[in-house]
Amino acid sequence: MAREGDDMEASERAQRAADALSDVTEVGGVTVSSVELDAENNAVKFVAQVDALNFSDTFVVVNPPILVEDPDGDVMVRGKAHREDPAAAIAQAVVQYASGRTGRVMSS
Repeated sequence: MAREGDDMEASERAQRAADALSDVTEVGGVTVSSVELDAENNAVKFVAQVDALNFSDTFVVVNPPILVEDPDGDVMVRGKAHREDPAAAIAQAVVQYASGRTGRVMSS
């Protein structure tokens, strides 16, 4: 049975995101390093670098995203299927942010 995407507590989302980012060095074209969990604020702090956009910055993400769209996913959000993949979800958000800051678009 599909569960709603908002069912998870913010603290659990932050922990899952920190764990997922700690397990990878690169995801979706984003190089991730220096991952820290800020449990008190339900946040994840990390350094992200997007070479394709010549972009690097330190991020503190409060209540981080953990879902990515996936037609075969088992989590329904606003009528669309998603799957849990915190590292990919954060990488997507970083690429969107970097694209807006640099005025460039990352090619697939």
